[in-house]
Amino acid sequence: MAIKKNDILNRYFFIVLLLALCAGGIVVKAGVTMFFEKDYWIEAKKNYEKENVIIPATRGKIFSSDGKLLASSLPQYRLFMDYKFNHEIKEKGIKDSITYICKGLHKILPTHSESFFRNQLIKGLNAKNKSAHASLYPYRVSYLQYKDITELPVFNKGANKSGLHVTESNYREKPFGTLASRTIGSLYLDMAKGAKNGLEKSFDDVLRGKDGLGHRIKVKNKYLSILDEKPIHGDDIITTLNVDMQDISEKALVDMLKEVNGVLGIAIVMEVETGDIKAIVNMSRGSDGIYREEKNNAVIDLFEPGSTFKTVSILTALNDGKITRDYKQYLGDGTYNMHGKLIRDWNWRNGGFKEEQKYQNIDEIMMNSSNIGVGVTIEECYATNKQQYIDGIRKMIGMKLDLQLEGVAEPVIRNTDDQGFSKLSLPWMSFGYETLIPPINMATFYNAVANNGKMVKPRFVQAVSRDGSIIKKYPVEVLNSSIASSGAIKDIQEILERVVSEGTGKRAGSEQFKVAGKTGTAQLSQGSGGYQGGGMQHLLSFCGYFPADKPKYTILVNIKSARGGGGGGGRECAIVFNKIAERIYAMNLKQYYNVTSAIDSINPPAPIVKKGLAQKSISVFKELGIHYDTDSYNKENKWSSFDTLENKIQVTDANISTKVVPSVYGMGARDAIFALESVGLNVRVAGRGKVYRQSIPNGSNIRPGATITVELR
Repeated sequence: MAIKKNDILNRYFFIVLLLALCAGGIVVKAGVTMFFEKDYWIEAKKNYEKENVIIPATRGKIFSSDGKLLASSLPQYRLFMDYKFNHEIKEKGIKDSITYICKGLHKILPTHSESFFRNQLIKGLNAKNKSAHASLYPYRVSYLQYKDITELPVFNKGANKSGLHVTESNYREKPFGTLASRTIGSLYLDMAKGAKNGLEKSFDDVLRGKDGLGHRIKVKNKYLSILDEKPIHGDDIITTLNVDMQDISEKALVDMLKEVNGVLGIAIVMEVETGDIKAIVNMSRGSDGIYREEKNNAVIDLFEPGSTFKTVSILTALNDGKITRDYKQYLGDGTYNMHGKLIRDWNWRNGGFKEEQKYQNIDEIMMNSSNIGVGVTIEECYATNKQQYIDGIRKMIGMKLDLQLEGVAEPVIRNTDDQGFSKLSLPWMSFGYETLIPPINMATFYNAVANNGKMVKPRFVQAVSRDGSIIKKYPVEVLNSSIASSGAIKDIQEILERVVSEGTGKRAGSEQFKVAGKTGTAQLSQGSGGYQGGGMQHLLSFCGYFPADKPKYTILVNIKSARGGGGGGGRECAIVFNKIAERIYAMNLKQYYNVTSAIDSINPPAPIVKKGLAQKSISVFKELGIHYDTDSYNKENKWSSFDTLENKIQVTDANISTKVVPSVYGMGARDAIFALESVGLNVRVAGRGKVYRQSIPNGSNIRPGATITVELR
C-alpha cells in the first residue's frame, strides 16, 4: 500500500509541534524559576549545601621559660538532642534506659539532678513538634565529660540512633589559675573577637592563626563536611616567666599585704644579664578583702617613687663629677628651710640625727635615707645648671620602654622650662617627688646598676615556636651600654651594699648571700587635697639585687598602704624582698653549692603533708623514698589525713561526706576542688597553701550549683 506524502508531512508537523511545545514549556519553566521562584530555590539550596563554613584555627599555647603550660585552648561542647529523626527507635531506647541514662548524667554533671535530665528527655520525646536540636544541658562540658556521656546506654550508639549531638567551641584554660594572669592576659568570651589584654593581646597575631574555610553538603539527611581551605593553627610563645618564682613572689607579697592591710602590691623579679622578667605580680584588694590581679600596675601605673629615686640622683651627681663619696652635708635638727619650704628627714620629730651624726658623707646619707642630705646636695651641685641634672636622670630612668606588652606608661620628668617647674622642683625631685615613674622603669634602672651600668630592656617573651621548633627568637636588647662611668657605677654599688648591711635596708639582707638595694617611702597626693587632705597614703618600696658580689636577679617591691597607714619601705618591702630572694636562692642552690653530700638517703626527713587523696600521696612517698605507715588506714577509703612523725608519715582515715557539704580544712587546692565539685558545688579558690576557711560550713545541706569559696594560707 502506498504511503501518501501528505500523511508523512502531517506526522512530521505534529512531532515538530510537540517538540516546540515541550521546548516552550521548558523555556517558560526556566523563566518562572529564574524570575519568580528564585528566592525559593536559593533557600532550598541553603538547606542542602552550606558554603563558606568557617573552620576555626586552634589558638597557640603560652609557655613559661621552664616549659610549663600557662595558657592553652581546649574544646568545650554544648549537648543537644535530635528527637525528630528515627523518633520511634530513639523513644523506645531512651525510655527503656532512662533511669541509667539520668543517673549517669547526674554523676558526670552533678550541678543538675537526675530529675532534671529525666524531665528534659521526656519533654523532648513527647513534644508535639519534635525538635532536631533541643538543648539537653544548659552549660558547656569538657572533652572528658563528653566522652563519659557517650559511653552511657543509648548515647553509645552514635548520633543517628541516639539523637545526641554537640556543637564544639574552644575556651582558654590556664593550668596555674590566676598566677601572672594580667601579664599572660585574657580573651573575650567569644574567642573570635580575640584578646583583651596582656601577652594574649600583644601577640594576638602570632597566637591567633588563620581560620580555614569549607562547605557542607546534605546527603541522606546527613551533612558531609568538605574542606576547601585548611586552617593555619596559631604559633606558641615561650615567655620569660618562671612559674616557681612567680608563685614565690605572689605568696610573699600577698602575705605582707594582708599583714599591713595594703591596698595594692607590686613585685618584679628581673634577670640581671638578660632583662628577662621571671616574675611579675600585681595584687589589688577587692571590696571583699581578697587580693586579685586586676591591672598590670607594674607597667601601666605612674608613682612618685620616694627614696628609691635617691640612687638615681646620687649616681647622676657622681657621674657628672659634682661629688665624691666624701662629700658631706650638715643635717641639723632634721629640718631644712629650702626657699621658704621645709625639707624634713624621717626623724625630724625627734630632733633629727644624734649630734655625732649631724655631718654625714654620701654613703651615710644614703644609708640613713636623708632627704636633707640628698636634696641640699643636688641643689648645691646643680643650682646654676638645673637642666643638666634633668638630662642626667632622664638618661637613666626617663625613657619610655617599648615593651612586649600594651599600655606601657611613660615617665613624667619635667624640664626646667616646663609649666609648674619651680625653684623647689630640683631638691624635691632629688628624693622622689615631682616625678612620676612606672615601677618597671625603676626595676630596669636598678638592674642596670647590678649589670655594671649596662641597661637591657625588660623581656617578657623569648621566642615563638611552631610544632615544637623555634621559628623566631627575641634577642636581649641593650638600651644603653653604660648609663654612667665605671667609677660612678662601682661607687653606687658599694653604697647600696652598705644601705643593706648597715642602713635602712637591713631587713632585706641575708646570711646566705650579699644584698644591695635601697628603701623608699613616698607620701602620695590625695588629689585636690594634696598631701594633707582626705587621709594619708604611702607608697612603700624596696628595690635591689642579689647576690651583690655576682648579681643574678633584681627585685622591686612596692606596697601602697591603706588610708591612715604609714611606715617605711625598710620594713614591709624589705621583708618581702628577703623572702623572695632567699626562696629563689634556695631553688638554685646547685649553682652555688654541691648539695649531694647533704642528702640523707637512709632516713630522709618526713615532710608535712596536706589532707587529701590517699593513693596519690602514697605514690609520691614511694617515689621519694619517704617512710610511711598505713596500719590505721582503711584502703577502701580514698581520703586520708597525714601526721608527720620523726622519720615517717602516719596515714589515717579522713571521712569526706558526699551527702552534705564536706570539710576540706587542711587540704590543698586541687583536692579541695575535687571533693567539693564531686558533690555538685562550684568552687572559688583564694590564696595558696592549705584550706583554713570555707564559706559554706561543713555539714550543711548541699544545693547543687551553689558557689563555695575556700581560702588557703
